[in-house]
Amino acid sequence: MGYTRYKWKLDDGPWSAETSITTSPTISLSGLSLGPHTVYVVGKNDAGYYQDDPFVYPADGGLPAHVTASCTWVVTNAFARVRLNELLAANSTAVVHENTYPDLVELYNEGGLAIDLSGMSLTDQPTDKSKFVFPANTLLGPGQYLVLYADSENTSGTHLGFGLNQSGDALFLYSSSGALIDSVSYGIQLADLSIGRLAGGSWV
Repeated sequence: MGYTRYKWKLDDGPWSAETSITTSPTISLSGLSLGPHTVYVVGKNDAGYYQDDPFVYPADGGLPAHVTASCTWVVTNAFARVRLNELLAANSTAVVHENTYPDLVELYNEGGLAIDLSGMSLTDQPTDKSKFVFPANTLLGPGQYLVLYADSENTSGTHLGFGLNQSGDALFLYSSSGALIDSVSYGIQLADLSIGRLAGGSWV
C-alpha cells in the first residue's frame, strides 16, 4: 500500500485538512511562537485508511497504528554570531603585550548565545583558509570580545602565526565547514590607530 494523502498538526494543535502528497509534498511553517515545537503527520494509503487507524493495521499484519513525529526543535530570539570587530595593523606603541607590540584582531559575539569557535579559521589569504584554526573548546560568550595576537611570538594568549600588513590587506573569518562568516579589506594604516566596527556594521 502506498500513501497518497496526509494530514499534519503542530504540537497539540488541530489536524490540518487532508492534503495530496503529489500536489503539496512539503509543510511550510511561519510565525512560530518561542519555545519547542514538533510536527506530527499521518499518511492515508490508497485503500483509504490513515496510518493511525488502530482497527486496520493490526488486522492486516501491518505496522501498529502510529503517528509520525518530527524531531523537536526550539524557536528562540537569541542567536549566536561572531564577527570581526577591530584590527590594529601597525602597533608601534599603542598596546604592549609582555614586552612585545603585536598586531591585534578583536572578535565580538553580538548574539545572545555562547558560540564555539572550534574549527573556525582566520586568514589573510582566501586560498589558504586554515592559516589559523581555533582549537577545540574555544568558547566566546554572548556579548564578549576576544583579542587575538597577529604574530608568532611565544607569549601568552592566542597567536595567529601571521601579521597584518600595514600597507593594506584583508582578513577573512571562516566557519568550521569553510563558509565565509565575515571579512574586511583595508588600506594603508597609520601607526597606533586601529579600525573598528560601528553598531551598524560599518568600519571607521
